[in-house]
Amino acid sequence: MPKKGGHHGNFRRWTTKEIMILQENAGKHSDKELGDMLGRTYQSVRFMRYRLGLPPKRAVYEVTKGYEVLARGTAEECAKKLGVKPETIRYYASPSRYKKAKNVDNVTLATRLE
Repeated sequence: MPKKGGHHGNFRRWTTKEIMILQENAGKHSDKELGDMLGRTYQSVRFMRYRLGLPPKRAVYEVTKGYEVLARGTAEECAKKLGVKPETIRYYASPSRYKKAKNVDNVTLATRLE
């Protein structure tokens, strides 16, 4: 019979110190990195970060066409510079985009740097 109270499995409460570390480092490190620092799973970190309204680490992309660098920054920054949607930048970095690229000199691609 499941336990009452909505708790699933074993868990430990977040300490004030852990929450302070999370608040100081959210946006600078990935949930996995924070989990490693705190001895917690990335899911636990992601949930608490979301609950506290803290931002995730933003991925940085470099968008190229051939050997020319068109933009570097977050998906939103690159999209604004190139006049496309952020989803397009993420697509440029996807494995399927790379597979479809026959001649990389004429194709816009993105590389996720972080």
